[in-house]
Amino acid sequence: MPRLPGISQKEAVRVFQKLGYRVVRESGHLILSNGERRLVIPRHDPINAITMGAIARDAGLTPQQFRALLSWERWGAAGHGSGVGWGGDPRIATVRPVLGAQHDLPDPLAWTR
Repeated sequence: MPRLPGISQKEAVRVFQKLGYRVVRESGHLILSNGERRLVIPRHDPINAITMGAIARDAGLTPQQFRALLSWERWGAAGHGSGVGWGGDPRIATVRPVLGAQHDLPDPLAWTR
């Protein structure tokens, strides 16, 4: 079972929303759906590593793909349009990982388009 440790419920929801999932119900858990699949996200902080790995698998993602999307979300690389590094801070520009070289993955945001 893949493990994805240290992920909060809010971070997980943001990643899945980028993939086209929408919150359809809220209670003790969040229920997300993209019209084809349904995901149940527990309201834990952090979500258990094995549970998060299973949720990512249910969404059709490998752990590497989920981590790439999560790092994209955490560093704010998507949608800011600042043109300088991640989030507009020029000191951070040299920290940006090369996802394609590390994981041999396509652009992590290509799945959202």
